[in-house]
Amino acid sequence: MWVDPLDGTKEFTQERFEFVSVLVGVTLRGRPVAGVIAEPYYRYYFPGPDGAAPAASPAGDPSRVLWGCALPGVGAHVLGAPGWQTGRGGAGRGVVITSRSRTAGRTLEALERLQVRGVATAALQAGGAGHKMARVIDGAADVWLMPMAGTSKWDTCAGEAVLAAAGGAVADAAGGALRYDPNGSMLNSEGVVAACSQRLLDAALDACRHHPAP
Repeated sequence: MWVDPLDGTKEFTQERFEFVSVLVGVTLRGRPVAGVIAEPYYRYYFPGPDGAAPAASPAGDPSRVLWGCALPGVGAHVLGAPGWQTGRGGAGRGVVITSRSRTAGRTLEALERLQVRGVATAALQAGGAGHKMARVIDGAADVWLMPMAGTSKWDTCAGEAVLAAAGGAVADAAGGALRYDPNGSMLNSEGVVAACSQRLLDAALDACRHHPAP
């Protein structure tokens, strides 16, 4: 089990609470099989699907909890919202989400390649690995681009499990699987690329390689 009790620590100290989450991931033989992303301040910051101002739940709870499991037929869900569907809003629109603090260098180069190729049509910046993974899961973004070191296994395990349950895919920037070995490195030294589909993941990984855009 991989737990991050306060993902988005820097953002929390800056009172950017919209980027804060609590992450719990479960692995089997080094691969994520189940995960929970709890966003304690979600409804204070993000509007509903009709564009209305965000509101707390009837019980006054501002949080949202995404969960998912790789078992057949389970999928990805929002706790307490049985009608919720992953990726609503139109997955595949070409929205790429990147870090607030690590967008220069290789990330910017890959983003520019995706824009030139027409894969990326808009870009967002955000804090917190859990937040960025959640935005790909819920369809606010289509790709999370982080082709460099800067995240740890506890940052990505939960989100990878939920995204996979929702039909998405995750790899390091070289195209390899993230391995969750408690006796190995805790760092995602080759970066992280996540997408709502294998097709978009392949396009993002291709952009992370150093060949020129056509």
